[in-house]
Amino acid sequence: MFKKIGKAAEPTAEELEFIYSMLEQLSDSEIIDEMQNTPYPLRTTGFIKRRRREFAAAKKILEKNVKIDDPVVNEARRQHVVRVIETAKTLVGKELLDTYDRDNFDSPNETEAISEALDNRLEYFDGIPELLDAFLRHFTYEEKANGQLYGDMIVQDPLKAIEICRLLILRGTLLGECSICKIWH
Repeated sequence: MFKKIGKAAEPTAEELEFIYSMLEQLSDSEIIDEMQNTPYPLRTTGFIKRRRREFAAAKKILEKNVKIDDPVVNEARRQHVVRVIETAKTLVGKELLDTYDRDNFDSPNETEAISEALDNRLEYFDGIPELLDAFLRHFTYEEKANGQLYGDMIVQDPLKAIEICRLLILRGTLLGECSICKIWH
């Protein structure tokens, strides 16, 4: 009996294609059995296990890249951004967005009235909590929010909440990740 010395030859592209085509249907030993009647060298179960790990890693990356380039997914992402921005516009209201200037609201009564108006607008989303949840999650990721919740901010500093919403609307992009965004990752 001869003892093997050194490593077996590296697999060819054709051999890898042959092995990869069976990885999801057959066990390691079944793949080795299938290879018996091929021109490819005999391989060990360890070799097949390594190919299985490589295949799984490559598959995961390829699936992620295909999702990124998928026009349906890209359109869904675009629509999500539009909906969150529209939510910000609705929560603040056109009149506050158009006339906002921190210097115009220096009396506590005006600030309290704005806080109440912002709080009342939350009711617009009673029937669609997922949309409000998405906005609220993205809001907390805004740098100026420093992780502060929207509900707390409209009570403590409603003008800052308006500032952040204006920034989000003008920028047209979202920071962070909500439960809807997680679907695409």
